[in-house]
Amino acid sequence: PQPSPSTSDFNGDGYADLAVGVPDGAVGGKARAGYVNVLWGGRNGIGAHGSIRVTQATTEVPGTPEAGDRFGASVALEDLNGDGIAELLAGAPG
Repeated sequence: PQPSPSTSDFNGDGYADLAVGVPDGAVGGKARAGYVNVLWGGRNGIGAHGSIRVTQATTEVPGTPEAGDRFGASVALEDLNGDGIAELLAGAPG
């Protein structure tokens, strides 16, 4: 099923956002540590409103970037606690 805007709104602005995993991306010189780009949605859709990069070096994200972690191999934005703001779920199989 397609997530509703209320469950994929990561920044709380009322618009659906999009999380894109880049598991083979380098982070801090660590090959294939991986990261997630979260693109902000807005009145005109996704892409024209900026983005953020989330890695295992980002505050509140457990772990540390290590070569081969592949953080972001799977991603989802979902409101797990019902507060209207989505949480980022990211897999790191390495």
